[in-house]
Amino acid sequence: MGDILSYLKEFFSFTTSLPPDSTLAKILPPEMVSGVNSLFIIFKALGIVFFVYILILIIQSFFNIRRNIRINRMYHKVNDIEKKIDVLIGKEKSKEKNKKAKIDEITEKVEEKHEKKSFLKGLLKKNRKKEKKKNQSKSQ
Repeated sequence: MGDILSYLKEFFSFTTSLPPDSTLAKILPPEMVSGVNSLFIIFKALGIVFFVYILILIIQSFFNIRRNIRINRMYHKVNDIEKKIDVLIGKEKSKEKNKKAKIDEITEKVEEKHEKKSFLKGLLKKNRKKEKKKNQSKSQ
């Protein structure tokens, strides 16, 4: 464990340069060696950025997988609820027709009461009522 930590410490330190006793340092002129040292620093910085980027991608994919699992669960629950509602609606369709007829009767009575209150509104609503009846007869 200590070796790994010392390696990581050395890797993340930016003071690393070519050792003076290396063959590359002996062959190249000093100007080029200083350029190579700056290249080492740049590549280490890019390596750290790449490592952080990969880490962020892994974390992001983990959260995306969790989110997709939740969405999948909700999707299945909604489908189950829709199936149950369809069963209930199928049983109540006949009751629904009777309810619609009763609601239509009640709305007509309410409209008649409003028509009696004002003469002009009554005239306008009579025309609308006739149009509704025509539309209903055409649709049937």
